[in-house]
Amino acid sequence: MFDISRFAPESFPAVAAVAGVTSATTSCSLKSGGQPDLLLMCVPPGSAVAGVFTQSSVTSTAVQRCRSSIPAGRARALVVHSGNANALTGAQGRALVERMCESLATELDCPSSEVFMAGTGIIGQHITDSQILAPLPDLASTQGEVSWEQAAQAIRTTDTFPKGASRSFQVGDRQVVVSGIAKGSGMIAPDMATMLCFLFTDADVEPDELQEALSHANVQSFRRISVDGDESTSDTMLAFATRRSDLAAGGDRTSAVAELRDVIAEVALDLAMQVVSDGEGITKLIQVSVTGARTEDDAYVMAKSISESPLVKTAIAGGHPNWGRIAMAVGKTHRPVRQERLDIWLGPHQVALQGDANDSVDQDALAVYMSTDVIEIAVDVAMGTASSTLWTCDLTQGYININAHYST
Repeated sequence: MFDISRFAPESFPAVAAVAGVTSATTSCSLKSGGQPDLLLMCVPPGSAVAGVFTQSSVTSTAVQRCRSSIPAGRARALVVHSGNANALTGAQGRALVERMCESLATELDCPSSEVFMAGTGIIGQHITDSQILAPLPDLASTQGEVSWEQAAQAIRTTDTFPKGASRSFQVGDRQVVVSGIAKGSGMIAPDMATMLCFLFTDADVEPDELQEALSHANVQSFRRISVDGDESTSDTMLAFATRRSDLAAGGDRTSAVAELRDVIAEVALDLAMQVVSDGEGITKLIQVSVTGARTEDDAYVMAKSISESPLVKTAIAGGHPNWGRIAMAVGKTHRPVRQERLDIWLGPHQVALQGDANDSVDQDALAVYMSTDVIEIAVDVAMGTASSTLWTCDLTQGYININAHYST
């Protein structure tokens, strides 16, 4: 086990039940010590589903299967295993995924295309049928009221705390709920972010409406975090809608759909911030903001470069205000910068002024600021009005220790 992140919440948050969602967890020995590592979550027949997946050109069979099933827009179940990603396991791994989905489809009396799947953990190691197929019938028969904390525990790998979030909003005389869980700690990069995230809502929405909301949420949340710049084979973000709450009940369905979109983005951002706050070896949380860019894409690329720079992240870990490394990370993007007007701040301290060192900065106060747990980096490149913000963490010996002993 790893030391719990200093940014971990004191307790697992209150996560509201979503009408129609049930779950069950068990251990199938993919993780040591009898830890839960197999999760089944079920939704009613006719539920809508949407997904966003890794952009990596090397992907797990589960990702490939989910991608092929998403266009139909219907789901009945989600099964997740942790501790072994079942990625790059050849024909044997592909056959296992098919058998798992077919087994659950039989138990739930639904098409196998409505069974969605995700995995996380070691890459390139096989899972035996006896480990993961045998428990599925019992999981299907024992599913009941969701314990969100147990569900979040079951999908963890190097995470130091389980991650959950929930929001609701009023439509007519009832509350519409969005609840979710996520996992992620290392191999986190903002190209959808390397993690698993599963959102559930009781809203009555069509699959295309849910997909638009999820894609928007991803851009506003998981695409804006980075721990180490590495993108996984297994990134999966799925949203399920049980369609129990009529969004037209308040008389204005269009406004309700728009509010659902905003609330899904809020839950996703909450979970994304929990992921980056649990970055492997983290001692400092870092916010990176770029303003004055020519385009939003320019601002995003520059902020991403800063957030993924080992030189920047190690300087922050050491409490060193080395703003030259920040300028380097901006410049290496080859995006336009007005150098003679380049300004850089570390928190409230302007360390670079118009492309030069700011000699008037209070070094003692700056040193105190650099010792705090949360560091804000702000850069103005003086080319326009576009901006972007990302979140990352420092790079420490703790990260090296974890990954020097983690297979694959």
